Amino acid sequence: IMLSDDGTMYAATAHGIVSEKDGILKAFTEDNGLAYNHCFSVFEDENGTMYFGTNGRGFNVYNPKEKIISFNNNTGLPNESIWAILKSSDGTQYFGSVNGLIVKKDNETKLFSKENGLSGNFIRVIKESKDGSILIGTTEGLSILKNNRIQNYSLENHLDITQVYSILESNSGDIYLGMQTGVVILRDGKELKEESKKMTAAINEGLSAAVIYSISESNSGKLIFSSHSGLATVENGNYEFYTTKNGLVDNSANTTHVSPDETIFVGTLKGINVIKNGEVLDTIDVNDGLSNNSIADIEEDNFGRLYIATYHGLNILTNYPDSLRITQIHKKDGLIGDDITHEGTFLDDEGNLWLGTLNGISRYNPNVVLPITTPPQIYLTGLQ
Repeated sequence: IMLSDDGTMYAATAHGIVSEKDGILKAFTEDNGLAYNHCFSVFEDENGTMYFGTNGRGFNVYNPKEKIISFNNNTGLPNESIWAILKSSDGTQYFGSVNGLIVKKDNETKLFSKENGLSGNFIRVIKESKDGSILIGTTEGLSILKNNRIQNYSLENHLDITQVYSILESNSGDIYLGMQTGVVILRDGKELKEESKKMTAAINEGLSAAVIYSISESNSGKLIFSSHSGLATVENGNYEFYTTKNGLVDNSANTTHVSPDETIFVGTLKGINVIKNGEVLDTIDVNDGLSNNSIADIEEDNFGRLYIATYHGLNILTNYPDSLRITQIHKKDGLIGDDITHEGTFLDDEGNLWLGTLNGISRYNPNVVLPITTPPQIYLTGLQ
């Protein structure tokens, strides 16, 4: 047992390292990176870096001040072009690349590809279902991974174009697939063909397109579908459509996010639109301080911080809408790359934001102070 200079207590045990500060406990085990659970010693150097000695498996180095940690070929990542990320309920990490699915657990890395069962090598989306299955959307269809076995789902109505862009398991348990040809609805492992056709036709009629890039659901059960021709919402069978004709800044709706208060954030190629109570209320773009108008993904943590991933860096929005503040984070701040992929982010249970880029993965800890290298915009409100 030792007490570090910042007041954190560390204890080495046969089951990992335990830390405590201000009543908050944190465990370091093989599940989250420790070389071996059986630990003998803890040491702190003059820079505050911690060293954990294990029983026969070497030692780990841990920097409590580390804001951003990145992974690429140099750290053992098999492929650097990452388009989807998931950390499942059992702690397993899944990374979807252009060459297959990378699975990391207990310091072991496995690669699943078309050669050993996947429907396709280019992974666009990964989700965990309520029964613990891992749903994998590829450019060639849907694969389901459970108990280390892969089952490919035959999308009978969509054999010509089977690219899966997005996956949502709804509050009711139905699974919605956003595809290049529209929406596919699955229930109890079977495709609801008529319901899928009806929903696809309704969206196609309202938006003149049915390429579904993103699917979200509000707490009340409203479904939100984004496409390259606008946004569609469905609630109790009633459809509403949003395009540039009624407020969207751009019809290319890449991604969506719904806040707990039912506010809908729509990421387009010209910034973010904010929709509430059926009305487009606001646009947030580079004029407000965003690093780029092309929005790749949107996440929100338990503190109300919005993470806006773009094709040129990460943005953190706080105090919206009262007194909006935007902080930019780029490669020069520690990201492995600025080119974040479409819906390639994941917010884990510990509050870490994982970012998939064309150059690897960055894990960002928002609770560690990072020096700001991009100053906020200055607005002149008056002269005297």
